Amino acid sequence: MLKEPRVNRQIRADYVRVIDDDGKNLDVMPIARALELASEKGLDVVEVSPNVSPPVVRIMDYGKYKYEQKKRAHKAKGHMRVLSLKEIRLHLKTEEHDLDIKAKKLREMLEELHKVQVTIILHGREMRHIDLAYANLKRLWERAQDLGKIEKEPTAEGNRIVMVIAPKPELIKQKEGKTKETGVDKEDKECKEDIDAEVKGEGFVS
Repeated sequence: MLKEPRVNRQIRADYVRVIDDDGKNLDVMPIARALELASEKGLDVVEVSPNVSPPVVRIMDYGKYKYEQKKRAHKAKGHMRVLSLKEIRLHLKTEEHDLDIKAKKLREMLEELHKVQVTIILHGREMRHIDLAYANLKRLWERAQDLGKIEKEPTAEGNRIVMVIAPKPELIKQKEGKTKETGVDKEDKECKEDIDAEVKGEGFVS
């Protein structure tokens, strides 16, 4: 995690090189004078290069700067969605009613943007009817193919037949688009509240 810069009266140097809010170099001056200039504009003095002599500071709206940083972090986090894996189990002899119930659950999981592993475990003589297991997986898949795509074709793994279904890309895009539309105001509010708390808590006052 990046270390937070010193701001306003947290800056310990007596003299600093000042960059104003328009990017203009105001040269070296006492920190007290830099604080006065920032206060006149209702802005903050932020130490951006502490390891040079004298340190370089920039006059800016630090609350706004932190807010924009946090918004970018929220956005980046949203783009890093990792689909969790759920599981549904079928039996070799699955009746239509039970299959409908499983299909409903599968559709719910896909709409919640989960990947779903569908598993059939075969016992003893059931291994002779592996074709029926594949047929059951196909029957389940047909009930949700408008929402999902087969990510892993039905595959025999010992006494198990496994298939993985993932949400279709267009479903993910649709769901995340709605979340973005409905959540943007909430996200902005949370960001602002977080920044206000940080600014008040750390004494960023000219």
